[in-house]
Amino acid sequence: ALAPVFDGLHVNVRLNARDRVSYERVARFTSHSVQLVADSAFGLEPVEDTAIVQDADTWISVERAAGRVVVGFNLHPMLLKNPTTAQIDALIETAAETMRRMADRHMVSWLLIPHDTRGGMGDDACLLPLFQRLAPALGNHVKHLKGDPSAAELKGVAGLTDGVVTARMHLAIAALGQGVPVAAMVYQDKFRGLFGHFGLSDDLMIAPEDMLGGPHYEAFVERFIQAMPSLRIKVQTMLPDVKALSRKNFSGI
Repeated sequence: ALAPVFDGLHVNVRLNARDRVSYERVARFTSHSVQLVADSAFGLEPVEDTAIVQDADTWISVERAAGRVVVGFNLHPMLLKNPTTAQIDALIETAAETMRRMADRHMVSWLLIPHDTRGGMGDDACLLPLFQRLAPALGNHVKHLKGDPSAAELKGVAGLTDGVVTARMHLAIAALGQGVPVAAMVYQDKFRGLFGHFGLSDDLMIAPEDMLGGPHYEAFVERFIQAMPSLRIKVQTMLPDVKALSRKNFSGI
């Protein structure tokens, strides 16, 4: 029903698709011209001088001085459709067990980053109980980012890390926009289009269902941690082109 509406758009109306996957879908959907861009969030300037960001920076500096790698982490209950309490608890326990092992095996310190703070289905529904499970084993090597950080502060914090494992796409954009590599728990295939901008492989994405049992999640995180140095080079190499695509959202305005 929408196809004729798009086909009838005025020639001066511009359709922007934020990744190659979306671009190809729109191009198949309508005869109207479409322009490939990148998400406008890549143009957000990070904030680095607030109390929230400085607190994270201080903690990260201590962890790095101890020879540890710092990885940001995000998890939320909306990964699963209409999840049960048992399913959410299983997600948290799988993450906790993997993170404990990575902390021992690879000297990883974890920064838990809430991106969505909306009520009972916000990220802290997972991140706070996750912190409670990790703190007894990891002590100061795990930190929960407190407060209600703005998008610009979150981008500043993401830029301080060595890598980010996230279930939120715009936290992935914040990290990638700072040249920081990302792995993602994907609940929509929009992540594939985002990763395509940077030439990142499907191995850096995992479905939530694959977290619920078996060794898949630990192997997924292990691969990412081992690949972070080379992935950082790839992301930083591609970032100028992605930022240029992001600016195309506003070309002609």
